[in-house]
Amino acid sequence: MASAKGFSKRVQYYAARDYSMQIDSGDKYHLLKPTFLIGILDFKHFDCEKYLSNHATLDEETYENILDDIKYTFIELPKFKLKADELKTLIEKWIFFIKEAENLDVIPENTDDEGLIEAYKDADKHSWQKEELVAYDNAFIAEQDERGRLEFAEERGGERGIEKGKLSEKQEVALRCLKNNMPIELTAQISGLTVEQVKKIEKTNR
Repeated sequence: MASAKGFSKRVQYYAARDYSMQIDSGDKYHLLKPTFLIGILDFKHFDCEKYLSNHATLDEETYENILDDIKYTFIELPKFKLKADELKTLIEKWIFFIKEAENLDVIPENTDDEGLIEAYKDADKHSWQKEELVAYDNAFIAEQDERGRLEFAEERGGERGIEKGKLSEKQEVALRCLKNNMPIELTAQISGLTVEQVKKIEKTNR
């Protein structure tokens, strides 16, 4: 999080240590696998203005990368200036999440990666009240129980199982959240549906 004396030497030590500890004395060197160190820095360390930099061992004249088993990637957050509506690549969207997630009330509209959406949801939980966390857990448990009941009913060819099985997974999540008295906005965020879709589900299941 903060710069420290000898930082460059420290990260090289970490990478070299992890690389060498893959094998024991007497083991074959070909068993060594590449080591990648990714540093996410809350300070500026390199002179260039690029927020993302990649480092490798190169021949000083030909720039060949023959010694290619240890590589470094650094993300310097203070240099990252992109706004939510300017994000294009998945890397940009992840860096924005790392830097801004705790300051956001809603997930950016252009967030379309499932892993990133889950990360936003998980980060948001840290600001929930105890009652909201309990309600979320209850909704998840109820969702899992209902899914088990649906699978059992479908195996038996039950009419109820077939009818319920037509509901999308997102709709089922939203329904469980609503039955546990979670707010509409929070239900929409957890389920991945829009507020309008959640309101419709709430209206049709009163």
